Amino acid sequence: MARVRLEGARRAVAGVMQDACIIEQAGTENLRFLDPDTGQLIDTNPDTLVYEGQCFITPGQFRTIDEGGRERVLKSYNVKIPWDAPTPSRGDVVIPTASVYDNELVGRRLTIDEVTVTSVLVWRQLIAWEIR
Repeated sequence: MARVRLEGARRAVAGVMQDACIIEQAGTENLRFLDPDTGQLIDTNPDTLVYEGQCFITPGQFRTIDEGGRERVLKSYNVKIPWDAPTPSRGDVVIPTASVYDNELVGRRLTIDEVTVTSVLVWRQLIAWEIR
C-alpha cells in the first residue's frame, strides 16, 4: 500500500493556524501571572500544561439545556492544533490566548469532549464545549 504524502498539507494547515491557545489537564488550574520585569506570562504550575502554541478555532453547534429550571447555553467549538502536538485528553481545557480576528474568543474555557482520530492526520481536531 502506497503511503500518502502529508508534508505539503501539513505546511498549508500550519499557515491557517493564526490563533494561539493553551491546553491544561482536567481538574487542574494553571494560574498565570504577568512578570512586570519581562512582560511574559509565568506559569504557577507548569506541570498541568498539555500544550501551548498555534491553534485554529471555529464555532460548532449551539443548544440550550434546562438545569433545574435555569436555562444554560452550550456552545461547541472545533479546535485544531498541529498534528504533532501532544494529544490532550477528554476533559482537558482549551484556553485561547490570542486571536487574530476575534478577541472575544480569548480567555474562554472550552472543555474537550472528543479528540478525533483519522487515517490522514494533518492536524489534531478537538471538539470542545463552553457552558454559559
